[in-house]
Amino acid sequence: MLLEHIRFKKRQTLKIEIKTQNEISLALQKLGLGENRPVIVVVGGAGGIREEDWESIQDGIGRIAQSAQENNAAVIDGGTDSGIMAAMGNIRTKNEYSFPLIGVAAEGTVKWPGRKLSVRERLSFNRDACMLDPNHTHFILVPGKNWGDESSWIAAVATQLAGEQSSLAILINGGMISREKDIPNNIKAGRAVLVLEGTGRAADEFATRPPKTDLMPLINISELDRLAEELKHHLKPAT
Repeated sequence: MLLEHIRFKKRQTLKIEIKTQNEISLALQKLGLGENRPVIVVVGGAGGIREEDWESIQDGIGRIAQSAQENNAAVIDGGTDSGIMAAMGNIRTKNEYSFPLIGVAAEGTVKWPGRKLSVRERLSFNRDACMLDPNHTHFILVPGKNWGDESSWIAAVATQLAGEQSSLAILINGGMISREKDIPNNIKAGRAVLVLEGTGRAADEFATRPPKTDLMPLINISELDRLAEELKHHLKPAT
């Protein structure tokens, strides 16, 4: 388990590398993240988002970030400087929010300032690796070199961090990894996946053909007040 700082241009962020899911609890402790707090998992589009969908998506992410702040929740996503993850980081920084924004990424798919690869790491490094987002507050790096290798870990970190408190996943846009990994992994963990209709690709596909499960409620991205109420309902403190 390796704990160190990543030094971005304007700030530094804690990063920890783990090898097994049994290390998640200790990793959260070392990052200074107390367990038993509400959690929002954000999954979906890193790339492939249509320009015409961006304005409504950013409005929706803004409302999600506001809800995280108001409900003392942590937000967990894939942590890269792309798509909805970069948008969440930008909005958190712009509004000076204080909620933890935790990126969980497969180590072979990401890079960061000052990273030096060993010979072994070069052999298992994804040529399409993406930079980590500088506006996240914490990173947990897990084994893997392919996009989607982080999916089960995101679900597991959310479960551990939430503890006895509530958690909710939100699908914004998304593609094959969202359909085949992110949604099944969160539902398997007993976590509802709120599908934001009107954000494109996988989210709109599910809205067109609603799945037969109570764990995938649908809401249109234009209904921001309803989105806030839905988040408040799902994140209410456990009694």
